[in-house]
Amino acid sequence: MFQLSVQDIHPGEKAGDKEEAIRQVAAALVQAGNVAEGYVNGMLAREQQTSTFLGNGIAIPHGTTDTRDQVLKTGVQVFQFPEGVTWGDGQ
Repeated sequence: MFQLSVQDIHPGEKAGDKEEAIRQVAAALVQAGNVAEGYVNGMLAREQQTSTFLGNGIAIPHGTTDTRDQVLKTGVQVFQFPEGVTWGDGQ
Protein backbone atom coordinates (compact mmCIF):
# COMPACT_ATOMS: atom_id res chain seq x y z
CA MET A 1 0.00 0.00 0.00
CA PHE A 2 1.24 3.48 -0.89
CA GLN A 3 1.94 5.79 2.05
CA LEU A 4 3.13 9.40 1.98
CA SER A 5 5.91 10.06 4.48
CA VAL A 6 7.57 13.21 5.78
CA GLN A 7 10.57 12.46 3.54
CA ASP A 8 8.28 12.80 0.50
CA ILE A 9 7.31 16.40 1.31
CA HIS A 10 9.66 19.26 0.38
CA PRO A 11 8.41 22.67 1.60
CA GLY A 12 10.20 25.93 0.93
CA GLU A 13 11.99 24.89 -2.27
CA LYS A 14 13.30 27.25 -4.97
CA ALA A 15 13.51 26.80 -8.74
CA GLY A 16 14.33 29.32 -11.44
CA ASP A 17 12.00 27.74 -14.00
CA LYS A 18 9.79 24.72 -14.58
CA GLU A 19 12.62 22.59 -15.99
CA GLU A 20 14.64 23.11 -12.82
CA ALA A 21 11.56 22.29 -10.72
CA ILE A 22 10.92 19.11 -12.71
CA ARG A 23 14.56 18.07 -12.35
CA GLN A 24 14.33 18.56 -8.58
CA VAL A 25 11.22 16.41 -8.38
CA ALA A 26 12.80 13.75 -10.59
CA ALA A 27 15.92 13.66 -8.42
CA ALA A 28 13.76 13.14 -5.33
CA LEU A 29 11.86 10.34 -7.07
CA VAL A 30 15.18 8.67 -7.95
CA GLN A 31 16.49 9.08 -4.40
CA ALA A 32 13.30 7.54 -3.00
CA GLY A 33 13.70 4.55 -5.33
CA ASN A 34 10.51 5.30 -7.25
CA VAL A 35 12.07 5.73 -10.70
CA ALA A 36 15.27 5.14 -12.64
CA GLU A 37 17.50 8.12 -13.42
CA GLY A 38 16.37 8.36 -17.04
CA TYR A 39 12.77 9.03 -16.01
CA VAL A 40 13.50 12.77 -15.91
CA ASN A 41 13.73 12.72 -19.71
CA GLY A 42 10.19 11.38 -19.88
CA MET A 43 8.99 14.04 -17.46
CA LEU A 44 10.53 16.79 -19.59
CA ALA A 45 9.18 15.22 -22.80
CA ARG A 46 5.69 15.00 -21.30
CA GLU A 47 5.82 18.67 -20.43
CA GLN A 48 6.64 19.45 -24.07
CA GLN A 49 3.55 17.53 -25.21
CA THR A 50 1.17 19.50 -23.00
CA SER A 51 1.48 21.36 -19.74
CA THR A 52 0.97 19.48 -16.49
CA PHE A 53 -0.19 22.71 -14.83
CA LEU A 54 -3.63 22.17 -13.28
CA GLY A 55 -4.37 25.67 -11.98
CA ASN A 56 -4.27 27.38 -8.58
CA GLY A 57 -0.48 27.02 -8.46
CA ILE A 58 -0.53 23.23 -8.84
CA ALA A 59 1.28 21.12 -11.43
CA ILE A 60 1.69 17.35 -11.51
CA PRO A 61 4.68 16.60 -13.73
CA HIS A 62 5.01 12.96 -14.74
CA GLY A 63 6.62 10.88 -17.46
CA THR A 64 5.40 9.67 -20.82
CA THR A 65 4.08 6.20 -21.56
CA ASP A 66 7.44 5.53 -23.25
CA THR A 67 9.19 5.90 -19.87
CA ARG A 68 6.68 3.84 -17.92
CA ASP A 69 9.23 1.01 -17.74
CA GLN A 70 11.47 3.28 -15.65
CA VAL A 71 8.93 3.43 -12.82
CA LEU A 72 10.23 1.09 -10.12
CA LYS A 73 7.53 1.54 -7.49
CA THR A 74 4.52 3.74 -6.82
CA GLY A 75 5.22 7.02 -5.09
CA VAL A 76 5.00 10.79 -5.20
CA GLN A 77 7.13 13.70 -4.10
CA VAL A 78 5.35 16.87 -2.99
CA PHE A 79 7.27 20.09 -3.60
CA GLN A 80 6.22 23.56 -2.49
CA PHE A 81 7.82 26.62 -4.10
CA PRO A 82 6.76 29.67 -2.01
CA GLU A 83 8.11 32.09 -4.63
CA GLY A 84 6.28 30.20 -7.36
CA VAL A 85 7.57 28.78 -10.62
CA THR A 86 6.50 30.16 -13.99
CA TRP A 87 4.94 27.22 -15.80
CA GLY A 88 4.31 28.91 -19.13
CA ASP A 89 1.60 31.20 -20.48
CA GLY A 90 1.69 33.26 -17.28
CA GLN A 91 0.88 30.26 -15.10
